[in-house]
Amino acid sequence: MKKTFWYRFTCVMLTGVFISISLSIFSKRFTIAIAQQECLPYRVFIIDKWVRPVKGDFALASGEHVPGYGRKVKMVKIVACEPGGKIEVKEADNRTPRIILVNGKEGMYTPKREVKLLCNGGIVLTAFERGSRGQLLPQLPVGQRIIDGYFLMGTHEASYDSRYFGEIPGDDILGRAYPLF
Repeated sequence: MKKTFWYRFTCVMLTGVFISISLSIFSKRFTIAIAQQECLPYRVFIIDKWVRPVKGDFALASGEHVPGYGRKVKMVKIVACEPGGKIEVKEADNRTPRIILVNGKEGMYTPKREVKLLCNGGIVLTAFERGSRGQLLPQLPVGQRIIDGYFLMGTHEASYDSRYFGEIPGDDILGRAYPLF
């Protein structure tokens, strides 16, 4: 009877140690991110901190170099251009305000710039003059250039992304994000 107790006790302890070590290793490599905004079609992501995202991947990034954010703020966006990619920024041809649904509310948004991602097959993004709270949004300077960092974007046309704050350095990319739901 004593052998059975000590055998079970040892098995439970070893199982507990194994689970603890596994969770420790898992948490060093993976984390969960929950998107607060509607700029992507998914809300919950698992982040692999050991994988560097490439063009077309979802990425978790620090907001350290993003106006209005900060180091503690994290965001999930799509990598639209990697270092070495080309972007072109022009004044918007049509400045007629457009009605856009943001967080379930209609708002009037005036186009200010067009951002053409030459590294991604010629995608053109509209940059608006003001944000959803009426604040003036930063605008990228007009011109064509090769970027040194990562250009991030959301799928919603009013997403606060690199068309406003520009590229972010590679050190701000915290890992590849995999959508769960």
